[in-house]
Amino acid sequence: MIVKRGDFSSVPDLVRHNTGMTEEELLDDRKTYRIDGLSEAKDMLTQAMADQKIIYVFGDYDVDGVCASAIIKIGMEAAGYGEKTIVRLPKRFSEGYGVSEKAVDEFEDGQVLVTVDNGIAAAAAIKKAKQKGMQVIVIDHHLPPQDEDGNTVLPEADIIIDPKAIPRSADFDGYCGAGLAYRVMYRIARNKKTIWKMLCLAAVATIADVMPLTGENRRIVKFGLSNMTDINRTTAGLYALLIACGCTEYITEETVSYKIAPCLNAPGRLFDYGSYESYQLLAYDGNLQSAKKMVEKQMEWNQTRKTLSDEWAGRATEQADEHILTEGKPVILHIDGIPEGIIGIVAGRIAEYAKCPCAILTRSNEGPGLLKGSARSYGDVHMFNMLQEGAEFLTRFGGHKEAAGFSLEETNLEAFQECMRSVYRGYNVETHADDNVYCDLEVDGADNEALRRILEDIQQYGPYGQGNPQPVLFIKGLLLTPVGPGCYYRYMGERTAVRMSSRELDCISFHDIEQFERIGAPALIDVIGTASVNHYMGNSRHRLEFSYIKGSQKPVKHPSTLASLIATKAAERYQEKEPERNIE
Repeated sequence: MIVKRGDFSSVPDLVRHNTGMTEEELLDDRKTYRIDGLSEAKDMLTQAMADQKIIYVFGDYDVDGVCASAIIKIGMEAAGYGEKTIVRLPKRFSEGYGVSEKAVDEFEDGQVLVTVDNGIAAAAAIKKAKQKGMQVIVIDHHLPPQDEDGNTVLPEADIIIDPKAIPRSADFDGYCGAGLAYRVMYRIARNKKTIWKMLCLAAVATIADVMPLTGENRRIVKFGLSNMTDINRTTAGLYALLIACGCTEYITEETVSYKIAPCLNAPGRLFDYGSYESYQLLAYDGNLQSAKKMVEKQMEWNQTRKTLSDEWAGRATEQADEHILTEGKPVILHIDGIPEGIIGIVAGRIAEYAKCPCAILTRSNEGPGLLKGSARSYGDVHMFNMLQEGAEFLTRFGGHKEAAGFSLEETNLEAFQECMRSVYRGYNVETHADDNVYCDLEVDGADNEALRRILEDIQQYGPYGQGNPQPVLFIKGLLLTPVGPGCYYRYMGERTAVRMSSRELDCISFHDIEQFERIGAPALIDVIGTASVNHYMGNSRHRLEFSYIKGSQKPVKHPSTLASLIATKAAERYQEKEPERNIE
């Protein structure tokens, strides 16, 4: 059954509802978003430069962390202080997430430490830094830990910029670490070119870290994407990566999610200190040819990461099936031998496959009997909150709603699994399959003007993502254009996609590509999907990636006798269920 969500008649109505933003904010957002601590951070860093102190930047090994670290480095270089700004990232396998006391031991006494995309949960490490006479700025977007009484525990830093940790400390609390780093460094590096470069990196991180595209994040992503393909407004390293991914002409949120972010994550998933390679690439702003050589390695590492992920996802799927049969949901698997760097990817795939949260654990290098896990959510389940319910069994944990990381002693695994099953039952998650097909907006496929207007509005009111989902469009009675005698579709590549076209747009699917052929390949269709613009060799055309398609039974007034004849004959063939099936 096709179900329409809400009673929305236009794209603006839908987006206003989803984002909670006004028309002016959506199209021309000039609001100054307040974040407490920005002026104080600027003053401390400016004084540190005047005093010739070393500024240590401690980031993270994911895309957000490396982008945030690169933003601070670029900003400090623009202020003429690049040489005395030292970036240190956590070593993924030997150290784990966040700044540690061991890392603080490396830093010279009396200097400045800036943690970015981490630090809010590093009370012990920051206390040690203060004992060493260091000034500490925490720039983070994660939730802080709580004590046994449920009270928030904040580190003893000089300045904390974390809207998630300190309620009402900002007008908007959905920033990623790089977004907050951008806001800090905006006050340090007032050079316009530098600001554009930092903005592009903040946009990449905001998308990659699945932050809500509401509030200031919309502005960061919108302008970051629109300027990313200008070599003068982004770093040479990022531009070289765009070249390798084939997206220097036009880039979208999906391009970042499925091409750019995986490449940046790849070395950090394969090597203990691989994330530093991605940081160096993003921060590099020298010769483009040198940047291209750096990118060649990134692409090779990403291919290795893909191969490993596919191999281990296959093994995990078999174990997940058995786990669900014997233990139920959520899926919590202990898999020896799986590389630590890809357990998050595999957990995400299993969560989608099993339609429930998934956590995968493997033996940790941090100590005997210790397991390290990565968890991914599904649906409305809050992953961090789930783990917090089982905190008594964990040695450490952190994360947010969609994803989290944790460690535990192997002896606590069974108790932890039982605890998670109990917590999951409390969510009252529906177990039956939902066969409904949902849409947000309907449009008559024969009304070209209305269809064109709604497609243009969809583009105008982007970007789309977390917090502002892409509108799902139901087009009824769409007349297709023949691509040959009696044929209305083409297979693309090595049968990796199927495409059919109308006057206003192309309809394409990368999943179940034979479904159009199975329904008889009619000329008149009802179709549901999400719309975007496809850019290729200087040409642009609207595209609908569809999830549902069937032959239309709706009488439609067509613009010409020929079109009417084509539609009628196609409908007759469809109803007889003996269509001509043409495959190219």
